[in-house]
Amino acid sequence: MFVREKRINGYSYLYLVESVREDGRSKQRIIKNLGRKEVVLADGDLDRLAASIARYSDRASVLAQLAAGNPDGLSCKRLGAPLLFGRLWQESGIAAVLEELLTGLFEVARADGELNPAEVDYLYFVADGSGGHAFARTLAEHNRNVATWRRIKNGEQRRPVEPSPPSAFLYEGGC
Repeated sequence: MFVREKRINGYSYLYLVESVREDGRSKQRIIKNLGRKEVVLADGDLDRLAASIARYSDRASVLAQLAAGNPDGLSCKRLGAPLLFGRLWQESGIAAVLEELLTGLFEVARADGELNPAEVDYLYFVADGSGGHAFARTLAEHNRNVATWRRIKNGEQRRPVEPSPPSAFLYEGGC
């Protein structure tokens, strides 16, 4: 729906119009003759109608709050893809299934790590930029590894090709 202006005998008239498809063609159908433009504007009828309709429009509400200098009166909602996929995620039950599967997996990994801990003398670890970790026995070693990671993160140094954790520290599904 939209408002259309039409000139007849030198006067401008405003109409509330909708687009419809009839016999395969698009056509405009007049819903309401709002009256002569200058009369409608002078009476404020159009402004009242727009304000009434704007109550149901999120965009108009946002613009009205901003125009009034009240951005704090706005709240944020996720729309579009996040809203759609969020609802699908909840309604399909995927979250519950994944939680159940992952809980069992992590419990097995945790139990394995607790029952068969790796015997190592490493006290520190940090990401090494390849998906693995750099392990250190001393704080000085650890600080060098952290500095290397920061250079990698800032793009000053290339990432290593292979992860570099010691094999004695790794166990399947480790936590």
